[in-house]
Amino acid sequence: MIQARLKLEIIIGYLIWVSFFVLIIHIFHDSWQKKSVMEQQEAHWQGERQQTNQAFLCLLDLASTGELIAGWTEEDYAAYQEKRLATVTLLQNLKAEQEDSLQRACIDSVCNLLIEKETQMAALLQLLENMPDAGEIVHRKIPVMVSQSKMQATRPEDTPVVETGEKKKKNFWSLFRKQEKKSAYARQREEARKESVPAITSGTGTVDAVVKPSALLYSIEKEIDNATRNYEETLSAKMDSLRMNNRILNRHINLLVQHFEQKERETFCREIRWQQETRNDTFRLIAGIGIGASVLVILLYMVIHRDVNRQHKIRTKLEESNRRNEELLRAQKNMMLTVSHDLRSPLTAITGYAELIARERRKEKRIRYGETIRQSAERMLHLLNALLRFYRLDTGKEQPNPVHFRPKALAESLVPNYTLQAENKQLAFTWEYIGDDVVVTGDRERLSQIIDNLLSNAVKFTQAGAVSLRLHYRDALLTIEVKDTGTGMTDRQLQRIFQPFERLGNAGEQEGFGLGLAITLGTAGLLGGSIRVESEKGKGSVFTVCVPLPVTDEQHPMPPPHAPYALPDNLRIAVVDDDPVLLAMTTDMLTRNDISCDGCRNVHDLMELLRKHSYDLLITDLRMPDMDGYQLLELLRRSNVGNSKTIPVLAATARADRNTEAFTEAGFAGCLYKPFSQTELLTAVQDCVRNKQQIPASVKADFSALLSGERNNREMLELLADETSKNMVALEACIGNGDLQRVSFLTHHLLPLGELVREYSSLKSLQRLLDASPSTMDGEMVQAIRKVVEEGNSVICQALALIEEQKEE
Repeated sequence: MIQARLKLEIIIGYLIWVSFFVLIIHIFHDSWQKKSVMEQQEAHWQGERQQTNQAFLCLLDLASTGELIAGWTEEDYAAYQEKRLATVTLLQNLKAEQEDSLQRACIDSVCNLLIEKETQMAALLQLLENMPDAGEIVHRKIPVMVSQSKMQATRPEDTPVVETGEKKKKNFWSLFRKQEKKSAYARQREEARKESVPAITSGTGTVDAVVKPSALLYSIEKEIDNATRNYEETLSAKMDSLRMNNRILNRHINLLVQHFEQKERETFCREIRWQQETRNDTFRLIAGIGIGASVLVILLYMVIHRDVNRQHKIRTKLEESNRRNEELLRAQKNMMLTVSHDLRSPLTAITGYAELIARERRKEKRIRYGETIRQSAERMLHLLNALLRFYRLDTGKEQPNPVHFRPKALAESLVPNYTLQAENKQLAFTWEYIGDDVVVTGDRERLSQIIDNLLSNAVKFTQAGAVSLRLHYRDALLTIEVKDTGTGMTDRQLQRIFQPFERLGNAGEQEGFGLGLAITLGTAGLLGGSIRVESEKGKGSVFTVCVPLPVTDEQHPMPPPHAPYALPDNLRIAVVDDDPVLLAMTTDMLTRNDISCDGCRNVHDLMELLRKHSYDLLITDLRMPDMDGYQLLELLRRSNVGNSKTIPVLAATARADRNTEAFTEAGFAGCLYKPFSQTELLTAVQDCVRNKQQIPASVKADFSALLSGERNNREMLELLADETSKNMVALEACIGNGDLQRVSFLTHHLLPLGELVREYSSLKSLQRLLDASPSTMDGEMVQAIRKVVEEGNSVICQALALIEEQKEE
């Protein structure tokens, strides 16, 4: 059982460790997955952040590059277009990763605005390329103006208008004074105007006045001015549209940036919160694992500590058991040696004198030989009784038997015997009683045994000096002190004197098993008392026993337990025993006391005797080959042979492991322990017969109502006796198994019959106890059931007696 439990604990420990290891692996795997997800999310956020920054850089590059559109070439425009396509691609990639519809719409707006801006910039570039050329207008008008000048030269009345180059320059730049800063286009127009009016110089390098027609010049100036104004208006409109597009684009870009910044803040906060939760979860997990590991370690420590303690206790118990077994073996060896030694002497005397008495013819020697045999048998019986008393004390079979007595009278009854023994050894013997001569309650017989054992040892081991007995009763405590001047004992010997079968060196030649002090110690403990001893080697010993004895209100003590009791006349007893020697001895003891006795060795012969005679008592051995005493008792109670249902049965047994109460509960009238003397046999017979005769006189059944109107009274009475016997046996069986439900059923079944024969007082008392719905069968319930069984058996006896009377009639 211990090995199986240990294996189970080992398996459970391994399962716990495996479960804990699996839990750690699961936690590690879960943490690793969380870490991977976190790294993936971090990489995703980093990639998205890089794309966003790259897109913003591209947008910024597009914006800065667009500011230099006035000086662009076709290569610059192609580069801008590539940048715009790359930017739109980045924005579309960002759009694919966005979940917010507003953000996606904003990205679409930015892309559309970039496309529209590119379209506007293409138109603006085309407009810049088609800028009106003043030189072309002048070159187109010069031939006309020259032809007109020649015509006017032939007409003297015409006054030529001569304009210097300085004035012409002043009047030309005055058209563009409204612009504070000159753009590339303004500078280009200025240069064209300068080239469209060539100076007329002489061969010597001086400026000569050129005479032009005023109308023609005005027309040229007007045309140039109109072309320039239209171009400026168109350019201004294009520039305003581009500026408006840039403003809208910047607003959308700003909104996109705000959205991305808000998303980044939210993502950052969410990431921080997730990391915080992850750290908290990790902390809780680590703390939980730590606490769980600590608790597991503590539990394992407790289990291991408990197992170690259990193993230590088991080992201690095994060692103690081994020590006790060794002591028992040693005691058994000592017992066998002691018993074989101490019994050999009386057995030798019995055997020897039995041979002598068979050949001796002289009467006085035969009487002396017989007396020696009787004394030797009594010595053997005394030794065996001591052995049985020790066994019953050691196994807890003994129970106190309290009676009322006077302690002083107890001492007075023991003093004469030991006074004579002390005088025979020339020892002084004194005794005294201190205290009130009161009546107390206690086990008088066992107190007598204690005093007897102590005085016997004191007289036995004292060779010279004195022996004293002192009894002191005070405050419900009786103190017994036995003092001697014997050999005394050392401290080492004092530790051994109460051990069974222990014989000291000074007891080597004395008769006995070495059980006297062991029995005295056990008896004192049984009575709730204690014993102590003081001794000094060579000076003597003092034994002191203290036993509590409460004072009783009774003024007169109880009579001796085995007071003489007159046996009734014409007493007839049956004895059944498979041992012919014991059977013959028992029948002879009874016959010599004028008791009619019949003996038999088996159940079949007993039944034949019961059919022929009506016996007052049956003495049966408990251990027989064909049927034991319990089976015989059950057979008698179920049979209808003579008075087998009501005859008291006295159990005779050599086993002392069961007390008298156990036999009476089983249904026996009493118990007679083997070996027994004639006095013990007669006392047991007296107790059984007295209990049978102590049936109350009021228990008188009335069969008139039952037999009223019946034609066959004998058959009705036999049926009543048979049914009642079965019910009584069933009730006695219920006492043994505690079946209250069965008791209730039987009581309910017997009540109508009890009322019919006018014998139902005990049944009503039992019914009142059952009505209280008890959970267990207590002592009061058992007594009530026994009362019912007693009255039921009385009814059976009266019915059988009435049947016998009717037979005689």
